[in-house]
Amino acid sequence: MNEISLKAYAKINIGLDISARRDDGYHELSTIMQSVDLADYITVRKLKKSSVCTEGYVGGNNVRVSDSQSGIETSGNIYIVSDDEGIPKDCKNIAYKAARLMLDEAKRSQKGTCFNDDLSAIDIEIEIKKNIPVQAGMGGGSADAAAVLAGMRELFKIQIDDIKLQKYALSLGADVPYCLTGGTVLCSGIGEVITKLPDLVGCGFVIIKPFKGMSTGEIFNEFDKSEANGLKTVLRPDIYKLKAAVIQHDLDAVSKQAVNVLESIVAKRLPEIKTIKKALYDEGAMAASMTGSGSAVYGIFKDMDTAVSSAGRLKKTFFLNTDVRIISAGNINKGWEVYRHG
Repeated sequence: MNEISLKAYAKINIGLDISARRDDGYHELSTIMQSVDLADYITVRKLKKSSVCTEGYVGGNNVRVSDSQSGIETSGNIYIVSDDEGIPKDCKNIAYKAARLMLDEAKRSQKGTCFNDDLSAIDIEIEIKKNIPVQAGMGGGSADAAAVLAGMRELFKIQIDDIKLQKYALSLGADVPYCLTGGTVLCSGIGEVITKLPDLVGCGFVIIKPFKGMSTGEIFNEFDKSEANGLKTVLRPDIYKLKAAVIQHDLDAVSKQAVNVLESIVAKRLPEIKTIKKALYDEGAMAASMTGSGSAVYGIFKDMDTAVSSAGRLKKTFFLNTDVRIISAGNINKGWEVYRHG
């Protein structure tokens, strides 16, 4: 097997509560994360070292990252190609970092490689077809990294268990452990404490992403300032009630707790957040809330058919001349899946 292709699914936060910054710079959080069936498409392929990296898609900017550039003692070069001009094509890309971890793990053990593989003669190409919007709070980069971790473990038959893979995931970012798991999950700690919950079945989502996005770091800095000054951000969700509602399949109760403590901070800078929420409620959404640090906003609808119809009307009427992206999405019980071997 010379390549593997995976779907890397987006996530939304149904209810998000955050505490003050820890000494290590992270924030403790409590949230229900839900995978949705919007996905990036990731292909990880082996290249002979003499191979020339493919040009990829329009706007591709393929960069050969040498060992000296990455600052790590490594085996093999890693190439990133993508149809999205905006994502890094070098060692700043979290998918690159995931591939580096797994390639070096394979080299250390050697028993983790396919029969007749010579790691000294192999480079890696990661092809990323972007569908998940960036700066949306939907975990696109984290999902890509999780898919690369899972894909390379299978591609190179690397003998590491899920616990070690989760440790690698956490070293890459707070959302990556969840993206390895996916589904309906209560996340706490900095995101690494994962409690699986029953699937949130039956509902549908309409997700609207404004053209503008916000830096996650910038939003959290604003949150820290408001906390330090004793200012209230927004109503906090009751995570215990939210968890109970998910377990009981009570969509009305889930909707009442779909509150994001970061939303008011983002809405001060992006007033379209409020406009989008009103449009979703006017379409009959049971709840409307920003996901993560934004700027995407989702509406919860009673079923998928209603969500699809509402998204269609919003595209044709309210947001016809507005620079937003409108997506109807269903929930899914996984963070990634393999769809092709080659």
